[in-house]
Amino acid sequence: LARRETGRGKKVVFFGGPGEKDALDALRRDERPGARVAEPLPLREFAATMRGCKIVVTSDTGPMHVAVAVGVPTIQIFSASEPERYGYAHLPDHRVVGRQGEEVSVETVDAALGASR
Repeated sequence: LARRETGRGKKVVFFGGPGEKDALDALRRDERPGARVAEPLPLREFAATMRGCKIVVTSDTGPMHVAVAVGVPTIQIFSASEPERYGYAHLPDHRVVGRQGEEVSVETVDAALGASR
């Protein structure tokens, strides 16, 4: 998805926590034009930085709730929990893709992203 977006001239920022350190380090080594990996941030700084995003694509984790709380439109990818319970599809500018136990394709997320513009 990030390759598609940078190919369209969009900027992409990857955020992650301590549990994603290895994946983020790999992304840093392979950083492409238009994409960057954010340094780890304390929660308040993370929320402030996220507020500057035009849209956030996120799995059903804490950053999803932060994005919604600071008013950034989201594409919420659900595979491990129930979107009816934890998602925000009922709010304007937020889209949910997937369901618990489903694998969500890049094409599905890309279509939701395109519909959000």
